[in-house]
Amino acid sequence: MGRSDETVRSWSRKHRPLAERFWEKVEVRAPHECWQWLASTKEGGYGKIADDDGRIQLAHRIAYRLVFGDLSPGLVVCHRCDNPGCVNPQHLFVGTQAENLRDMRNKRRDNPPRGSRHPKARLDEALVARVRADVRSHRRIAKDYGIGKSTVGMIKAGVTWTHV
Repeated sequence: MGRSDETVRSWSRKHRPLAERFWEKVEVRAPHECWQWLASTKEGGYGKIADDDGRIQLAHRIAYRLVFGDLSPGLVVCHRCDNPGCVNPQHLFVGTQAENLRDMRNKRRDNPPRGSRHPKARLDEALVARVRADVRSHRRIAKDYGIGKSTVGMIKAGVTWTHV
């Protein structure tokens, strides 16, 4: 039986500040170079680390927060270098998710390629625009353009070719 005045000891490691834990997992190089995250990563190569509350966070978001401060709600941290494992604060910028996706498309990093750039594409953006504008029945449009009726339906419903 233990004494009531005994203190409970924790056998876990002493808590270390996030900044200390973070930067020891980074290969810091020249300011213009990518600083690669050396620890655990998610699918796609993005680094991850537990914050002070034990929640898993993306490493590039933590890098930005440690250097520039907290983010406003609804903003994401984007990479100028397009290297998911890079945590160099000089390579990071803040934007909305829509801006991040636009940046990705502008740099032609969308995967798989969209529209007529996809290797299996049988249509192009001009044809899709004509299909979308055509007011005739799906059956008639499909027959005239040599495509399936369901393809016409998905184009018109905005399920496919959403970028057009």
